[in-house]
Amino acid sequence: MRHLFSENIKQPLADVLLSELQRATEVKFAVAFVTHSGLMLLEKELLRCLERNVQLEFLVGLDFGTTDGEALRWFRAMANKTDKLHFYCFRDPLKDVGPTFHPKLYLLKRRSFATAIIGSSNLTGRGLKENIELNVIIRDRYDSEAVNAVSNIYADFKYQGTPFTPDESYIEGYEEVTRHVRQTRDRTLSSKSTTKMIASLNRKEERMPRPTIPSPLGLTGWQKLVFEKIPPGEFTTKSMYRFVEEFREAYPQNRHVEDKIRQILQQLRDDGFLKPMGRGRWVKRAVE
Repeated sequence: MRHLFSENIKQPLADVLLSELQRATEVKFAVAFVTHSGLMLLEKELLRCLERNVQLEFLVGLDFGTTDGEALRWFRAMANKTDKLHFYCFRDPLKDVGPTFHPKLYLLKRRSFATAIIGSSNLTGRGLKENIELNVIIRDRYDSEAVNAVSNIYADFKYQGTPFTPDESYIEGYEEVTRHVRQTRDRTLSSKSTTKMIASLNRKEERMPRPTIPSPLGLTGWQKLVFEKIPPGEFTTKSMYRFVEEFREAYPQNRHVEDKIRQILQQLRDDGFLKPMGRGRWVKRAVE
């Protein structure tokens, strides 16, 4: 495992991400704020990723301040062109409703390795290049303890929270609230006029699509084989090793069955079938 650092002085995070995107086979970002200026720093490589059929996924926060509608429209336009890009938003609620979505997490996979970046940089022009920031860059095998921990956190963000994909009407309403907040300097979002607009967005949000756990009926190969052996309730990775000989009969050429079991459990986690409980413990997620 290698640890590197980016502070945007000697090592801008934009340069790190551009380099990693060139070799990525899977990309997942979870950030509090995103702006069009930040996306434009990465756009060329993001588009090249889509040309290579790389899966791109973004979880972003809506704060009525920094995240801008132009960035949301970029996501929406790309998602309408290809099924390789997905994006979900977390609305910054009123303070008495719940916590704010505030991570800065970048996870890029390439073959059996991954780069995880955690720190202070949002997906904005300033966060990626101009501000003085501090980000830890972890490079390790995809099945390493560190990368697994980051992947588990990302999966929890996606499936335990309330992310949704906004449509054009929602984005217009979001921009209206943002303009009002900026004009009135009402950063508490508590004035009657602002509250009324947010209430309208809340109603729209209830109708927006959310991440869904795919049907187990679509599983094939190793994923189907392992999933069918997963017991109800909580189980451990080690408990799945009792099926090693059975799995080896199905795939006699695989000489590293235990490694394969761990890999498949990680894939099932990423696809939403499993909820990680920590320390090699898992439980099936309910399928709606």
